[in-house]
Amino acid sequence: MRFIHRLIIGGLFCPLISAAANLVSIESTYFDVVGVDNRSVSYVSELAEHIAAQSNRYLPENGVFFPNRVLIALRPDEHVAFEGRSALSLGPQGSVRLDFRWDESLDLEQACFAITQAYLTRYTIYKYGPKAPLGMKAWPVHALALESLHSIRPSFLISQLKASKGADFIDSKALLTPSLADSSEANFSHHAYYFLCALRQSAFYRDTLRSIIESALAGGDPSEGITKLLPEDASADAVNSLDVWWRAERDELVATEYELFETMTQSRIWLEQMVDFTVFREAGGELKNLRSLWNLRENEEIRTILEARIELISLRLEIVNPLYFNATRSLGALYETVLDPETPSYQFMHALVAYLSDYEDAKKIEETTLDLLDAK
Repeated sequence: MRFIHRLIIGGLFCPLISAAANLVSIESTYFDVVGVDNRSVSYVSELAEHIAAQSNRYLPENGVFFPNRVLIALRPDEHVAFEGRSALSLGPQGSVRLDFRWDESLDLEQACFAITQAYLTRYTIYKYGPKAPLGMKAWPVHALALESLHSIRPSFLISQLKASKGADFIDSKALLTPSLADSSEANFSHHAYYFLCALRQSAFYRDTLRSIIESALAGGDPSEGITKLLPEDASADAVNSLDVWWRAERDELVATEYELFETMTQSRIWLEQMVDFTVFREAGGELKNLRSLWNLRENEEIRTILEARIELISLRLEIVNPLYFNATRSLGALYETVLDPETPSYQFMHALVAYLSDYEDAKKIEETTLDLLDAK
């Protein structure tokens, strides 16, 4: 199967191969990313896996599985034969391919939406059949794409909230029924994200929220089911009770002043992900711990992973909890010492000790703080 997949990649990229002999590809859990630049391919691979992890929180609790990965192609402008910033195409045996016009005009929001759409398209094909994407509702795709974007760049959420305060309200029918092809209404994606937030904050059980998302991905309209879960309101009849609830939730969300920083626990969990090399080990890589990075500093796969993580760390610094700020910055500095060919081994060890010390100090303070809060 892997040999066949490589033949498919070769067929797709004949024009690229003629222009660049060193085609770069990275295989991860859910994606194969292909391009001509190590740094870009690694960055998109890390971004795509982050988006998949964010989306999986709303998909089946026992995990998401499909046999062949989503192929993401990063195409230089001279090798693009489609309009726009990206193109999604479906192939035989449920294969999904996402082509990016890979240049500076592609922004992070566009990338998050395209990757989310590709991932959920592949999921629905595997779960419901090859025609399932035609009926897939638009709102969960927009909502999960924005959730992934906000998890990386929360400043987008702050500016979005400001823009939404004067925006027209989109009622539940206009929000929940359109397919992706019909979701062109202004401010649609923002309302889709607010609707997801409203569901999440309304004390629904996690499996209930999953079933609502699942229903929409399968082409269903969850309006009736959601209405039955809402608290009874004597001032609202059965027809408009969903919109009464939805408008109140949306107005409250837009009026909320959000904190820019993550919680301590969120930052710690993310930092642990940034030092997790499980995918590299599963691919046969020999890395026992962070100290082993020094012996693998010439390994091209490790270098591309570290380059991508440095990019993500630089983005995350603006929202990481102040308690974990030093540890995050120290980790970025550690990875930079590995990539710098002029770094002596003792500087690498200093950087490693600095990161481990900053991380352990922050973790102890977090544990103490949480214990004190629980004691009250």
